[in-house]
Amino acid sequence: MQLTRASQELFRRQDDERYEDLPSLWQYCHEKKNGSQDLWHPPREIATTANGSLMLSAAGQPLRMNDWSFSQLCRLAGVAKDTVNRVSPATAGHVFAETLPRGGEKPLQLLVQDSNVRSIHGTAYTRLWDADLVMTIRFIKEMEAHMTTIFLRKPITYRYPHSMKLADLFHTAIEEGIKADPRGKERIQKELMRWKEREKKLEKKEKRFFDSERTWNPFGDSRIISGTGKEDIHTLMVGIDIETPEILLADRLRERGMKIDALMLHHPEGRALADLEKVMPLQIDLLAQVGVPVNVSEDTLHPRMEKIWRAIHADNLFRTERAAELMGFPAFNLHTPADNLAYRFVEKHICRKREYDSLGEIIDALHEIPEYDHYGRCGNPCIIANGNKNSRPGKVVATEFTGGTNGPEEFIEEQAKAGVGTILTMHTTEKSLETAKKCHLHLIQCSHMASDTIGINLMLDILQKKEKKLSVIEVSGFVRIKR
Repeated sequence: MQLTRASQELFRRQDDERYEDLPSLWQYCHEKKNGSQDLWHPPREIATTANGSLMLSAAGQPLRMNDWSFSQLCRLAGVAKDTVNRVSPATAGHVFAETLPRGGEKPLQLLVQDSNVRSIHGTAYTRLWDADLVMTIRFIKEMEAHMTTIFLRKPITYRYPHSMKLADLFHTAIEEGIKADPRGKERIQKELMRWKEREKKLEKKEKRFFDSERTWNPFGDSRIISGTGKEDIHTLMVGIDIETPEILLADRLRERGMKIDALMLHHPEGRALADLEKVMPLQIDLLAQVGVPVNVSEDTLHPRMEKIWRAIHADNLFRTERAAELMGFPAFNLHTPADNLAYRFVEKHICRKREYDSLGEIIDALHEIPEYDHYGRCGNPCIIANGNKNSRPGKVVATEFTGGTNGPEEFIEEQAKAGVGTILTMHTTEKSLETAKKCHLHLIQCSHMASDTIGINLMLDILQKKEKKLSVIEVSGFVRIKR
């Protein structure tokens, strides 16, 4: 019987206490909150009066009490509620007059609604309104519905007359990367033919893991990682590194009405990152052009490639790829194709432009390039990693601008033997720096993000020349500079 009564009191609700939905419940709680106020009074201003019934007086203002606030008043006075209930209101008033605390300046907090005291607390109490709780629940429910929509979201495609398809744009970029590749087009075509022949000889079960894109795309670190390739492309969001935060940014911008047809990344993600080490043999041909024998480069490079592969193999590679798919964004990355363009540009405008009397002159020449100037003014200039501004540079090369990632430290030693005096690089490891010092070879560390930006800008110049209506949104370290 007692359990039945407790259940009814706790969980049973009358018709006027039932609400069809959360907005209705919130509206009720919100009105209740707006009709309530917190009164703060020191203990000396709190008293009781008896005028037919026991009332609470706060600084002379008469207030009724409910069962809850009456219980709190009894606890505050240190008297038993059952005892007070057995005496008359007048006697109860005398009890509280004798027992309620009067000293101290810390006020009591009274929650009052329509002259009714709903609760009494001390200063340490922080109120949590029912309306705020219901609002939180509403927010969670709305987010659940929003996330369900995201998980079921299909790519948003905009139709533009005579616009370029994603696959066409990507193929154009690959072709430009081949044109600028240090290996030369003929050697690349031979490599692609070898992949085609290898595919023909595979058994059916082996073809499951064969990357057929290798038969036409020589850059394993560059590919479409999200989308079909059939999407119309008019606006690209372009960034050096685009990961889940940038994809969420793109989605937020799209919600605000900004049209974004695809994401263009520089650094590889997904399958493109998994195949990063496969572009590193490009460095063999690059070093051959400065006098390092190919047999030496090959033997030295393969252990480094295996090390890179083992390191990448353990990574969580497909987060960005999946985030783009879930958010409905086609996405592709251009790593080595853009780096090839940056390599050719720096080789032409710095390495071969003229002879330099000092490393300081090279730094000045680099900062005449808009991307390096921009990053220099932002606190990320080109720097001399080994040598000083008065050091004579000797033969200047940019052999660490392309080829996936830096080669082994032995490459620095071999280039020194071949007569190289200064290497322009995007990034320098401590081991590379130690080797350069031992070999008396100068290193100029060009701003990595600025160098990547040069390659992307050159690629976009080509793509926008082919598709004149193509527009760009710059994010994640990329700054659009047209030539």
